[in-house]
Amino acid sequence: MVLIATSGCIADSDSATEPNGSRVIPIANVAAMTQLANGDVVVGNRKTGEIWRMSLVELQPRLVATVAVASDGQRGLLGLASAGSADQEALYISWTNLERDLVVGRLVLDNPVNPSENSSNSVQDEQPTLVWSGFASATGANGGHLDVLPDGRLVLGVGTLLDSKLIDDPETINGKMLALQPDASPAQRPEILSAGWKNPFAFAVTEAGEIWVADNEPEDGSAERIGRGDIAPSPAMTDIEVQLAPGALILVDSERLGLCSYLTGEMLEVTISTKVPTQPGSVITDDCRTGGLLLADGRFLVSDGDVVRFKAVDQ
Repeated sequence: MVLIATSGCIADSDSATEPNGSRVIPIANVAAMTQLANGDVVVGNRKTGEIWRMSLVELQPRLVATVAVASDGQRGLLGLASAGSADQEALYISWTNLERDLVVGRLVLDNPVNPSENSSNSVQDEQPTLVWSGFASATGANGGHLDVLPDGRLVLGVGTLLDSKLIDDPETINGKMLALQPDASPAQRPEILSAGWKNPFAFAVTEAGEIWVADNEPEDGSAERIGRGDIAPSPAMTDIEVQLAPGALILVDSERLGLCSYLTGEMLEVTISTKVPTQPGSVITDDCRTGGLLLADGRFLVSDGDVVRFKAVDQ
């Protein structure tokens, strides 16, 4: 169920500009974020299910909708992705509902002609259209990050669901990268793109449709890994030498990824130009633990779990 917000905003006075030029927006528990076709940004509070939208002109968040979530453990509002035009946008959402099933749904947003007109942040559908009826979640290793492939399919990462023995079973969704058809029946059977993952929450999609995954939180003490999630088996997998607990993986350009570490809060550079990921190296920016996004204007939007920040281009 989605409850539509008729009003609600975070006052501009509640935000702040830091000495380094970063703009701080006081929205907590953000693990899901996306940028719309008109440049607006949408972020979701994992624990409350609140979905906030803001234009890059005003940076004043307004409440779009509230998804009723179960948020114990690693459950909650886990993914946001968007696809559409400058006029209208499909906002895709992955969340654990009150029955603790992880599901995927779609809301339709209007994009105002003037990006500063945040008053048109209304949702057209009073209920989300269910894209996939999903699966029973666990207290951990759910995955749940969501993105859109160039061909329009949705891609969803699913963790072990605390049952590692099933990750190589082709009849289960445990430890898989899945593709979903956005307009199919909610009972659709997802396509398995790759298997063998522990918790592929952090992944990024390139313009060519490559899916790069930073595997997180191995239950058996093995190394975290970076590799391709759209090829089974991945042709090149790199073990990460130091535990980072990847919280987000961001496409910086055609040759680089930014890996956000939940443990350190740093976004670290990973080079993929040779198709073999390098070890996470130099620091691109900081304050990135639970979510990150490269905006069209070159800034980063990052979340440290307490607030979100629009980072200056040179930060």
